[in-house]
Amino acid sequence: IDRRIAARRLHPIHRGVYAVGHPVLSLEGRWMAAVLAAGKDSVLSHITAGGAWEMRPLGAGVIHVTVPGDPGRKRRPGIRIHRSRTLTPHDTTTHRGIPITTPIRTLIDLATTLQPLPLEQALDQADRRGLIDFAELKTRPIPRSLQAILAHYTGPAFTRSEFEDRFHALCNTHDLPRPTSNTLIEGEEVDFAWRAQRLLVEVDGYGYHRSPSRFENDRERDIMLTLAGMIAIAGVLTD
Repeated sequence: IDRRIAARRLHPIHRGVYAVGHPVLSLEGRWMAAVLAAGKDSVLSHITAGGAWEMRPLGAGVIHVTVPGDPGRKRRPGIRIHRSRTLTPHDTTTHRGIPITTPIRTLIDLATTLQPLPLEQALDQADRRGLIDFAELKTRPIPRSLQAILAHYTGPAFTRSEFEDRFHALCNTHDLPRPTSNTLIEGEEVDFAWRAQRLLVEVDGYGYHRSPSRFENDRERDIMLTLAGMIAIAGVLTD
């Protein structure tokens, strides 16, 4: 090994883990190196697994890895090692060639670290990608934060902006039924609709409606929908 390192045929990545030929690793290569460095039965987990499953944006920070059991924690630069007495083979799989927690286990782990809104966004992305068996999820011991979201969750929200995501969180806080998002009413697309109550809500901000003319066009549409018998409410979020 020493001779090959000196000849630059091997490049140390972690203790006992080497890149062959050159030190430049792909993202998947960095993930795999972290799993190998953590030892036997290690898997990608938490925020990093959420990024790999495309539930969450990919981060550039430490790589999260979980190892079954609880005999203490190893330390590896650039790796956050979690020890779990509940991790079983049922909670692990292989994705993109890398050992990783299953989507359900990944969501359960994320629920211990994420705030409610980003956790719901992760659930929403997993649902859209067909990664979650909700019948199985509801049989698992899950944190209260995830239980609270599942109590309100009715399917992908199809929101397009942070303002709309915050509006869904507001509905949850006040125990309001979930509206339909980005749907057509009288031939016009609206942000939120409670069809039975004929109630529409638009959530606006100049960050999304970038020009005053676009903003004014939305208000003209609201007037037209009001004349059609709908109750149209427009709110502006600036914070």
